[in-house]
Amino acid sequence: MVNSLIDITLERIGQEYQAGTLPWMKANKPNEWSTMLTLEGRVNEMALGSDLSGLRDVLDEYQRIILAMVKEFTLKEQGSFKFVERPQSPGEG
Repeated sequence: MVNSLIDITLERIGQEYQAGTLPWMKANKPNEWSTMLTLEGRVNEMALGSDLSGLRDVLDEYQRIILAMVKEFTLKEQGSFKFVERPQSPGEG
């Protein structure tokens, strides 16, 4: 049961994860990075115990923080691209 809870969480994260999010998070969001690492430690500790409700709560928070960072990273990446209209050549249009 413990492994399936962890697998489900990682699968949900993987469905939305954008490559580069974690390095960006580590460099630009140190508080969130630290929180994520703390949560990973708690997941590992709780996986050895029998508190499935507590494990679910920690996994939910772990998923929430990573997906929030994926969303922010994606928005920052989209904002870094500038679209410039190509001027029309004579005779176009």
